[in-house]
Amino acid sequence: MNTTALKAMVAESEKNLQSYRLTLAQDQYIEMSNLTGYGSSNQVRALTFGAGAFNLTGTAAKMVIESLSQPIGQEENATAAAAKVYILNDTIYTRADGNWTSLTLPLPREHLENPGPARPIGRADE
Repeated sequence: MNTTALKAMVAESEKNLQSYRLTLAQDQYIEMSNLTGYGSSNQVRALTFGAGAFNLTGTAAKMVIESLSQPIGQEENATAAAAKVYILNDTIYTRADGNWTSLTLPLPREHLENPGPARPIGRADE
């Protein structure tokens, strides 16, 4: 099968797609260099895992992401973070650091003219 035929097959198959799920796993090594002339650098290992589900026939989605950042040689200084994101109709709900926040998705023109702030909606007991 050539590339053109594969592209056509994928395009045809997605016409009837109603929902999909995904998983994410990343293992990154990052080197950050100080460019102010001191020549120091830091290395960090970042592990990220996530899962999501998306409904394409309505406006609904869920994504959960967890990450762990470990400075190389200083693993005891690791930092963990987690977030949940839900989209229902025109609202995004995000949970990070135990706090839920909602943000209404405006029409593009409305957003350009008046980008309102995010609204906290409470603290989770999880």
